[in-house]
Amino acid sequence: MIDERSENAIYKLIIEDQLRSPEGRFCPFRREKQMDYLFSHLRRDFDQAGQKVLDMCGGYGRLTYFLNELDSRQEYYCFDSSETLIALARDKFAGNRNIHCEVADLYLLTPQFEKKFDVTVNYKTLSYLPYYEQAIAQLVKATRKKVYITSQFFDGDVDFISRIYERTSERREERYSYLNCYAVPRFVDYCHSLGVRKVEFEDMRLDIDLDPPADRNELKTYTIQTRDQGRLEVNGVVILNWKLAILTL
Repeated sequence: MIDERSENAIYKLIIEDQLRSPEGRFCPFRREKQMDYLFSHLRRDFDQAGQKVLDMCGGYGRLTYFLNELDSRQEYYCFDSSETLIALARDKFAGNRNIHCEVADLYLLTPQFEKKFDVTVNYKTLSYLPYYEQAIAQLVKATRKKVYITSQFFDGDVDFISRIYERTSERREERYSYLNCYAVPRFVDYCHSLGVRKVEFEDMRLDIDLDPPADRNELKTYTIQTRDQGRLEVNGVVILNWKLAILTL
């Protein structure tokens, strides 16, 4: 069994590298088209004010910012294990009394936060973890109503576990990240084993074109137009099959 927490420590090193990089390669602050899939569901969930909403692995607060723009009546919690990113988030939201930013490890959420949050969101993170079981277990334990996860999923019963080594000529074998796509049937079975009542999926297809990177050494998402499947997102040689998973507890 993969020790997800110790393996994920490697990814934290890569994040720190990207933050120090002069190219500013860490994910830019912008509202992504794919956020609309998530927000269409949250508009229905936010039927009353004062709900506790966790943005787990929220980084410097990119998603939290647009969640608050969607509905500022809710209490938002931006958690991330990176002290650097949370420091940036605290600066960004210093004037927002309904936004709370805290250094917190996804794998050590409970028992402190057991069933504390009405809704939890894990946005574009799960595919970059070593695997998902320990992470999903923590998210379910911390949440009362629904967990929303955006990740790459495959409808067949096959897990695709990929390690990505950038700048391989520098022989930095200790620096790698994951870019995984998880089998839907196994994921659903595992969620049910945790007591999740219902698991639903929604494809997160883009309706815009993204240009390929000019530098082949740069990992950047771009789109390819196909005859039968519409636009496909690609990063390097990997097809990105993004879906929104909705876990009802």
